[in-house]
Amino acid sequence: MKFFDYSKLIALCFLIFGIIQVIDAQNDTLSLKGVIVSQADNSPIIGSTIMLINIKDSTKSKYQSAGINGGFKFVGLGQAFYRLKITSIGFKPFQKIIRLQLPSNDLGRITLAVDEIAIKEVRVNEQIAPVQQKGDTTQYNAAAFKTNPDANTADLVKKMPGIVVDQDGVTANGETVQQVLLDGKRFFGQDPLLSLNTIPAEIVDKVLVYDEQSEQSKLTGFDDGNTTKTMNLITKSGKKNGKFGNVYAGAGNNDLYKAGGNLNSFKDDRRVTIIGMSNNINQQNFGQEDLVGLGGSGGRGGFRRGGNSSFITGEQDGITQTNSFGINFTDKLNKKLTVEGSYFLNSTDNNQNESLIRETFLNKGSQFYEETSKSNSSNDNHRLNLRLDYDLNDNTKLMLRSNFSLQNQINRELTTGRSFVDSSIPLSLVNNLYESKSESFNMNHNLIYQHKFKKVGRTITVDINEQTTPTKQNLSFDDFAQDSIFNYSSKTLNQNYGAVITYTEPIGSSAQFATKYEYKTTKRNSDINVFGEDDFGEQRFNSALSNDFNSNYSYHQPELSYSIRKLGSQFSVDLAYQEAILKNDYILTEGIESKQSFHSLLPSIQGRLELNSKTRLFARYSTSTSEPTISQLQNV
Repeated sequence: MKFFDYSKLIALCFLIFGIIQVIDAQNDTLSLKGVIVSQADNSPIIGSTIMLINIKDSTKSKYQSAGINGGFKFVGLGQAFYRLKITSIGFKPFQKIIRLQLPSNDLGRITLAVDEIAIKEVRVNEQIAPVQQKGDTTQYNAAAFKTNPDANTADLVKKMPGIVVDQDGVTANGETVQQVLLDGKRFFGQDPLLSLNTIPAEIVDKVLVYDEQSEQSKLTGFDDGNTTKTMNLITKSGKKNGKFGNVYAGAGNNDLYKAGGNLNSFKDDRRVTIIGMSNNINQQNFGQEDLVGLGGSGGRGGFRRGGNSSFITGEQDGITQTNSFGINFTDKLNKKLTVEGSYFLNSTDNNQNESLIRETFLNKGSQFYEETSKSNSSNDNHRLNLRLDYDLNDNTKLMLRSNFSLQNQINRELTTGRSFVDSSIPLSLVNNLYESKSESFNMNHNLIYQHKFKKVGRTITVDINEQTTPTKQNLSFDDFAQDSIFNYSSKTLNQNYGAVITYTEPIGSSAQFATKYEYKTTKRNSDINVFGEDDFGEQRFNSALSNDFNSNYSYHQPELSYSIRKLGSQFSVDLAYQEAILKNDYILTEGIESKQSFHSLLPSIQGRLELNSKTRLFARYSTSTSEPTISQLQNV
């Protein structure tokens, strides 16, 4: 099959971007002025505080106090959406969303209503508020929650109302926390449990929980409704620079032990964290990312039940020895380049012994079954995450996102059993050995180009992505009671290539039009070979259970969307058209090929309404297609 020539696409994209950068001019210097007066008598309100908050980039926000005539003027502003907030003692606060585009902007006279409150007595008690709601952000003050001196942040946030931490992950008010940040920067990729178990509780000052906007929303300044539930840990002022850490160790009866520690080095934008742990008391800290590519292949259960079971990522039964090591690095190398990276190694060895005694009551007497099993499973995995952000200029950014995972897993289980009525005469015997070995590698990259035009809200984004996942698996099942051996081996390879181009255009001051084109192609191969014993006890290739299968799936998807946003509400509607082609080739069966095409209209609608400061209503309707997996397509 002839694949899409990405070299031409990349060359064309960068040619277009070069032309864009040449013709695109720098943002004009804008100004904003106005006069603040009392609603009661139109007198100027001297000394009132005016805050002009840049919605997209709060670092570009400004504030000042009104002059003797109640006037104010901001200069050196860029084209963007701003939140204007005015406060003064004795008056009700004023707030308004504005959009600056013209070089000079005059708001005229702004009136503040008098705020009169009659009180008899004021008593001030100093007490730390455990929880505060600031807009759409929930802020927890760490000082209000007591923990042991050696506690980690997971121990701290468990005490906070609405936050639950367990072996499955982290939730806040019922929603899954997808990432944990440390002072706004990622920590060990996007593994919330690993991050919270690594960061010492003593360095945390505040815990912020909010919905982080998508990269596209940050670029355009327009909320597209796609968010990521985020927990941001703010460190104490005295802990932002320096070196600190801890080491622990303990031992007990039956050769049980636990040891580990962490070392942190923080200096300005550079942050390095090293962690290590070893124990045999079933403390296991791997998650879904550690078990890439091995769904349904880990252990006897997946093999006997057809190979579609998910690998359990929580605590395993038996006795598990765990060794892990990790390092996280974040630094802003210069004004333009920011680097984030992490490496994590996790190794587990699990031993489990089981005994079963079952009695079945019959009309006369009973039938018994006894079984013992001994199993061992070992899992070694490596994870590497890398993020590079490079600001070509104030309006153009280039980003690279890379992830690598490597895993090796070995399972062995010996089972013996018998059923009987009379203990001296067995009715049936069970005596088998199951062994499996799996190897998996996952690599994916995203190269993202973002550009903002002179007009606020007009942007273009190009995302080129690639993913490769090869997997190998060997299984054997030896039935000693039947004197037969069954061998199974498989090799699978998934390769994805794609590109997404998105263009946005503002409509007025509160709406946006966007168009997107997406292309993706997936190449997959699955080679399954099965050997079993024939009537003469010889190993023979089983053609009925074996297959070498190729599948290629690709689609083109143009999309149009319209969004409108006002203070406290947001609504968007999207319509995409998808043309997909699926090609299958059964290599071992000569002459069997198939090709199918699919055409789909994919609408979606979503809306959000803020009823009051404590209540929001969100609704979404969406449609999508998903390509069938290689195991679903392969006729074996």
